[in-house]
Amino acid sequence: MILIVGGRGQGKTKTAQSYASGPEILLHLEDTVAKLYGLRGEEALDSDGSPSDRTAEVSGNPLPEVRAEGTEGVFEESASAGMSEENYWKRLSEEAEETVQRILEDPAIRVITADEIGCGVVPLSRREREFRDTYGRICQKIAERADIVIRVVCGIPTVIGSAETEKNETGKNNKEEMKN
Repeated sequence: MILIVGGRGQGKTKTAQSYASGPEILLHLEDTVAKLYGLRGEEALDSDGSPSDRTAEVSGNPLPEVRAEGTEGVFEESASAGMSEENYWKRLSEEAEETVQRILEDPAIRVITADEIGCGVVPLSRREREFRDTYGRICQKIAERADIVIRVVCGIPTVIGSAETEKNETGKNNKEEMKN
């Protein structure tokens, strides 16, 4: 799996298209996590005014359903069950963790783009803060499992991590420990 990170409008999609082949899904991670939190994000609108699906637009495949079949979302569940605020945030975080597991286990998802959203002003909205925190943890988990992590700035891709690099660094550390 390849994870491509960078700011909005930096060229991640173009870079991702060079790595994704026909049947593979290019997943825009921020859109997926934002849907869990009831945030529309900065999705573009189609000509009819409906939100566009960047995943389908780029890869030709619709965004895969990342919620387990037959389960209702946290928003529907909390409204019908009268869930407390703390339980609501805990349950939402758990659903996000389940989502990342389904993403990591889906063999069709080979290229993931992730917007860098953690810099700047801390949002006033708790929902937005919780979203950013969870999104950051999800990005870390995906980066740990990715074969390659690429950062794109001004359309220039730079490999910032790979499974091979990690193995080499681990090997060096083990050799140094054995000498001591």
